Amino acid sequence: MNFFGGLPHGSDPVALNINDIHYRHIRIVGTHGSTPEPNDSALAMIADHRLGVADLITDRIRLDALEDAL
Repeated sequence: MNFFGGLPHGSDPVALNINDIHYRHIRIVGTHGSTPEPNDSALAMIADHRLGVADLITDRIRLDALEDAL
């Protein structure tokens, strides 16, 4: 899981189940410092099939199932 945005300063912390992260081998990373342009370029390359990402997708879940998945 990649978090590419942060919470506003002073926000409450987010609780995570550390056992789920450990035993389910979940990796959580954060990125920063990007602008919309590289993201737009990457999305365009994915949409045009110039950048293969199929093997990077390990699972698909519905948004309403996100909390349970985490």
